[in-house]
Amino acid sequence: MPTYALTHRFVKDHAALTPEAKARFRRAVDKFVEDLRSDRSFRKGLRVKGIKGPQGIYEMTWADDGRATFQYGEEQVEGELHIVWRRVGTRVYRSLEPVQNLVVSLEKHSVSIQGGACCRECADVVCFR
Repeated sequence: MPTYALTHRFVKDHAALTPEAKARFRRAVDKFVEDLRSDRSFRKGLRVKGIKGPQGIYEMTWADDGRATFQYGEEQVEGELHIVWRRVGTRVYRSLEPVQNLVVSLEKHSVSIQGGACCRECADVVCFR
């Protein structure tokens, strides 16, 4: 099972989505994870592709007007991919720099957000394992 992290911008973006948009995004993420687990490439309907600009940042389509950006992070669990969700919405702004310093000490910071830990001092991410 891939692990993931959320940038604070992603959390804010996601909170602003309508319940219907959240449900559509969740269904797309289920397909995304299924494709990550398989040996095949992403299904065409998700339209996963690199964005123009810096290497290593990707975009996934989850609705006609819905996009999410992500990047691959350092392994958190041996042998499992780690995804960093950057932005989500109907207008996704693509920051030009990949998120850095993704290692979050879960012992040092203990603000709980749906099973993850929020680290505002060390990195701009919420990590989930």
